[in-house]
Amino acid sequence: MRLAKGYNSILVSLVLAFSILFSGQNIALAEDQQPTKDLVPAMTDFDKPAPIVISESAHYGSGGRNDYGWKAFDDSVDFNHLDFWYVYATTPPEGGHFLKVDFGSTEKKKVNQITITPLFHNDSVKSLIKDWKLYGSNDNTTWSLVTEGKLENDRTLVTVETNNKKYFRYYRINVLNSYYDPTGSSVGIMELEMIGDTLINTDPDPTPDPTPAGERALLVIKMISGLEKEFDLSSTEVESFINWYNNRADGRGNETYIFEKNFNKGPFTSRKDYVAFNKIQSFEVMEYSK
Repeated sequence: MRLAKGYNSILVSLVLAFSILFSGQNIALAEDQQPTKDLVPAMTDFDKPAPIVISESAHYGSGGRNDYGWKAFDDSVDFNHLDFWYVYATTPPEGGHFLKVDFGSTEKKKVNQITITPLFHNDSVKSLIKDWKLYGSNDNTTWSLVTEGKLENDRTLVTVETNNKKYFRYYRINVLNSYYDPTGSSVGIMELEMIGDTLINTDPDPTPDPTPAGERALLVIKMISGLEKEFDLSSTEVESFINWYNNRADGRGNETYIFEKNFNKGPFTSRKDYVAFNKIQSFEVMEYSK
């Protein structure tokens, strides 16, 4: 659809935003978020409280016991009341036995820190976690390594800084082996916390199609610093930028976008402007026809 001459402004707001539906895809908009906190509330079941859903590779269930995975997130370290996740003599899947957290479709989380309270096997007094890896995903299929570590064979609560810079819907911790069982078929965790912040979708009815419809558009990018950058682009160039932003919000592609400036001042053979994804606060697309 062609537009009448003049500007048609489409404002894509990033203030306290998590994601909007954009050209049939979800796009997480950075970087306003809630304060850092424990991202998983005290769980009372695999899916309570909503919208969190905990899943597991396996658990020990015998003699009236069910050492479910959600018990690693119940904010309790009471061994006598079996408030822990435990797997016994069960062949692990590829990558090791795991606990997975699904934060739900309306939120993504950036886990900056995790705390692990080790679980000890009562008979051997050996820790049931040794080597482990933490992964993140937005589609529950493609997983990115967030961090990894090795615990000592003691009962000390361990805090690990992840240096994570991405927001994910899903997180999964894989336990590769334990001091009790080097094969990884018997593992467990007393308590696990994920500390970080949240991106939230605050627009219940987002505009689904901000794709430029005019011949050209003025793209105005407001940076977190308050600086504004303006680029006079073709509709194809604007669409390329928006596709990059969409992919980058899902953790794919380059961290920066390069604008080729088609005019020269001075002796330069080319001019390029590099814009970093995590420095963008908002952007505005103003379409026009010549």
